[in-house]
Amino acid sequence: MLAERISEFLRQNRIKVTRFFVAVFFLIFLFSQHKIEEKGFLDYFMELTSIVLIFLGTYGRLWCTLFISGYKTNKLITVGPYSICRNPLYFFSFIGTLGIALQTEMITFVVIAIFGFAFLYSIIIKGEEKKLLEIHGKEFEEYCKRVPRFFPKFSLYTEPETYQFNTLRYRRAFMEGMWFVIIYPVFEIIEQLHNYGILPAFFKIW
Repeated sequence: MLAERISEFLRQNRIKVTRFFVAVFFLIFLFSQHKIEEKGFLDYFMELTSIVLIFLGTYGRLWCTLFISGYKTNKLITVGPYSICRNPLYFFSFIGTLGIALQTEMITFVVIAIFGFAFLYSIIIKGEEKKLLEIHGKEFEEYCKRVPRFFPKFSLYTEPETYQFNTLRYRRAFMEGMWFVIIYPVFEIIEQLHNYGILPAFFKIW
């Protein structure tokens, strides 16, 4: 019963919980620096990889939102990104989150982002899929047998020639999804403030 209550709480407060952890993550980054050598191979590798992942995460979220806007659990969406993965919105959110963690150039943050996301969203996904099963029954069971839960299988991809979506909800989701892009220059500015000694860094993190 306790596990079900936690699952329901996380499912209903997914955005609030995520924002709380992002705020904690941001505050730690604001007053810390990474230990990785500046202008070294690892420095460039993590920064370049972060740009690619942030782009993919942002694009993927907007792509998923286009198909899910206005439907949510009322209709089982099985086309577009939902034909290759049952939870593509969360998959691309994970990609974007990993990109942001890599941008800090702190391996500790990367590890926490991976395991934290896996723990939190595995609970959320199971709760949401339980609700979808109650609503859609056999149709959802067949969908689960055919399509993987999290990691996409691109060979399954299908899409319709035309598709109707809710423009108002898509616009709202578009603005929400842009935080991956917005936070990138913010983190870059903070890093430079640390480098020039304008913003104090009280400790260093690997």
